[in-house]
Amino acid sequence: MLLSSWLLGVSIKVVVNSSPYTKKEMVVTIATVNKKPCITYKHYNRSTILDPSWVSPKYPNAKCDNGLLVVIKGEHSGKYVRQIHHHSGNGKDFVHLAVVKRVEGSSDVLSGEQFELGVDFLCLGNETKEEKNMNKSLMKNLRENARHR
Repeated sequence: MLLSSWLLGVSIKVVVNSSPYTKKEMVVTIATVNKKPCITYKHYNRSTILDPSWVSPKYPNAKCDNGLLVVIKGEHSGKYVRQIHHHSGNGKDFVHLAVVKRVEGSSDVLSGEQFELGVDFLCLGNETKEEKNMNKSLMKNLRENARHR
């Protein structure tokens, strides 16, 4: 699932569980090495390829993860999204999402596209503290409108 060509170049948060890593949270990038997609982890400017069987997506908590998310499977795979609101049904958490376009050095831009997915279709994206601060108010109006429906 994480080795999809739609995810090439995307950095996501994962949990790695194999020696020497035991349930270690990491930021990885889906990259191409020798024309094959792989999961790479950068440590002290040195990239290491991780065995995909060691890697699990870090799924968002629908109740509190309002940062950058990445769709990792389905028709919207590879899109960057942010949560508008969430709800539960049949023992699963669902989130209503807004697609964003990433702009380096600036806040993200809302594309206008919205849809709903289960949290198992999503993974936490990687964003710096500066990016988080720039995007702090991006979703404010959409979230307020959702609360008043």
